[in-house]
Amino acid sequence: MSYIKGNVLVDLGYSEIFFEVDKFNKAVYKFNLRDRNTEPLEEIALPDERKRILFKKIIKHKVITF
Repeated sequence: MSYIKGNVLVDLGYSEIFFEVDKFNKAVYKFNLRDRNTEPLEEIALPDERKRILFKKIIKHKVITF
């Protein structure tokens, strides 16, 4: 599904997407840190003391799937 979403966004003319991840969710957070097309931008502390990390992902090329 992620590849399809990326292909649709590239077709619409986007080259990057922005999203946020809860730092408490360590598996998702570490996965996005290891992705070479994703970079952390900023850490935000929410009023209930949770921490969110804002990420930017580069999607500059289409992924061909069959």
